[in-house]
Amino acid sequence: MLCPEEKESRKPVRLFQRGYTLVELMVVVTVIMVLSTIGMFAYKRAIAYAKETVCKTNLETLVGVIEKEKRWEEICRKNGVGFSARITPGVSSGIAGLSPMRSVGGIFSPG
Repeated sequence: MLCPEEKESRKPVRLFQRGYTLVELMVVVTVIMVLSTIGMFAYKRAIAYAKETVCKTNLETLVGVIEKEKRWEEICRKNGVGFSARITPGVSSGIAGLSPMRSVGGIFSPG
């Protein structure tokens, strides 16, 4: 018969631990939370920058349309043609949707 000390020495030795300790899991969860918080702030900042860029682009486009409208009006006045600022979205007649009108007896008609 084997003595108790010999029985314990014959137990198989585990080379790998199964599972993780609670502290290890908490550390991993904390790291993931910190990284996701940083990522959310960066994402919100990127969205705000994109919206700002879209607004700036829209304003630059409007400024361009207004400048073209002023030039078109000057050209029409120099050539004795009446001018009506009819801006129609999606229709490109004339410059930026503006169409010249000829003055006929005080009434404007499409030229």
